Amino acid sequence: MTKTLTKNREERYQTAKDLLIDLRNLKRKLEVDAEIDRTTPPEKFGVPPSGGQLSGAPSSPPEGGTPNTRASSAEYLVSGIKQHRIAVAIIGGFVLIALVAGVIGLSTYLRGRSAEAAIESIAVLPFDNQNQNPDAEYLADGVTESIINNLSQLPNLRVSPRSTVFHYKGKGADPMAVGKELGVRAVLTGRVVQRGDNLTISVELVDIRDNKQLWGQQYNRKVVDALALQQDISREISERLRLKSPGASDQQMARRNPRNAEAYQLYLKGRYYFFKGSQEEVSRAVENFNQALELDPNYALAYAGLADAYYGQADVKYSPKDSMPRMKAAAEKALQLDDTLAEAHNSLAIVSYVYDWDWPMAEREFKRAIELDPNYVFAHDQYGWLLALSGRQTEATNEFSRALQLDPLNLLITVDNNVPYVLSKQYDRGLVFAQKGEEMDPNFFVAHFVQGWIYDKKGDYEKSISKLQKARQLEDQPWITCWLGHAYAASGDRQNALKIIKELDDLSKRRYVSPYFTAEVYAGLKDKEKTIEYLEKAYQDKSIWLVWLRVEDIFDFLRPDPRFQDLERRVGLPQ
Repeated sequence: MTKTLTKNREERYQTAKDLLIDLRNLKRKLEVDAEIDRTTPPEKFGVPPSGGQLSGAPSSPPEGGTPNTRASSAEYLVSGIKQHRIAVAIIGGFVLIALVAGVIGLSTYLRGRSAEAAIESIAVLPFDNQNQNPDAEYLADGVTESIINNLSQLPNLRVSPRSTVFHYKGKGADPMAVGKELGVRAVLTGRVVQRGDNLTISVELVDIRDNKQLWGQQYNRKVVDALALQQDISREISERLRLKSPGASDQQMARRNPRNAEAYQLYLKGRYYFFKGSQEEVSRAVENFNQALELDPNYALAYAGLADAYYGQADVKYSPKDSMPRMKAAAEKALQLDDTLAEAHNSLAIVSYVYDWDWPMAEREFKRAIELDPNYVFAHDQYGWLLALSGRQTEATNEFSRALQLDPLNLLITVDNNVPYVLSKQYDRGLVFAQKGEEMDPNFFVAHFVQGWIYDKKGDYEKSISKLQKARQLEDQPWITCWLGHAYAASGDRQNALKIIKELDDLSKRRYVSPYFTAEVYAGLKDKEKTIEYLEKAYQDKSIWLVWLRVEDIFDFLRPDPRFQDLERRVGLPQ
């Protein structure tokens, strides 16, 4: 049993099974020795049958006896044990049973403790800008997102995506309720206080299963140390969760972070403005990403963010020929610096099919992004779009469903799930997702737009016009206006349809408006020549909307026309 108590950890029993084997061997040895006792004359072992003295042995040792006589007390004890081997064997059996039961219980307990410690899922709630300092808002959001991104690199941890957790921003949500709603085991909350150049961040990690705080810490740093701070928090969390990041993941996290602390702050501002969503704020995001790259030209994540921001301007603020090559260059530069960035592969995939019309390359890049990060929500969502626009609706349904499973509170992904159903003419099934988006947020203009789009296809033009007008009130965009014009045209209201065409023409004199939008209104009027004329103009602009040609049924009346067939071929649509 000394093996269980040795100081050297490596020399102890490594498993309960090894200890159990040795205990069983000991029990068998005791039983064999006891059997020998029963069949061997006692005198051979120097012990009288009834515990009497040996023949000729003194009844007691003389005073001041020799060392041999002083050792006789130990010999007597050993002799006594040998004499009662059967009793010892029986007692040993009971001890063995109790000990084995104890070992099994301990092993089970330790396994249970290990299972408790091995937390496999977490949600990082948006850090609270506690003193409501507008200058600290980007820091609160940015540090939150950076921690999410860092933890997402750990292979054995499921991290709720940004778009899901930011649903709770500013709502004072209870971590326990959030954890249960999102189905995660742990929730991290944080508070940010900025006073001048001083930054205080307090964090708490809570185990949802038993409402127990696993860890809490307060950090007092300078604002310029925000980069090191989010790295420290991420590292501390992984240790508290008892998750170890393999070397490859450590290297990935290192590559994700810049060498310049000021560049990191500019990157955080870029992400903050990008997610605000308006064209003015997306332009500010572009400025901040570019400033970050001036300070750190090797900052791969800033290039990936810049690619996203350029896409946000495509066919809206700028023509595709102005914005899409910039998007592609930024994505390619990000991958030159770090080819493990799923975000950059996703951006390159998008530009490959919506602008370069290289559909096979786009599919390879989407698959690579998903391979690098199987939980990257937007890679599944965007890959779903490629599949749907290629006519592969079953595969598209799987990708959209996976994206929604990963990010169930994401409004856009919820609504996006309509696409493969609508394109396979299952209009009512598609309508469910658009209506769900409106239930989640009555002011989400995309949900109203998609309902108007679907009602148009169902031939319910009254509802279509109503929903499209609501969407336009919430967000006045040309791609909403053109579908309103199509609904007017398809319902027989030619006057209002022509009015919409004039609005688009007037708007194009002040900002870029894709000719594709005007072509859609003419398609509603069934004007073949005008529709093809504006589609050709869209082709000359390399409009990103031309990827709809194969699946958009409003162009069905053009499909027999060789000019339309040639246009489909030039856009590289899969045959």
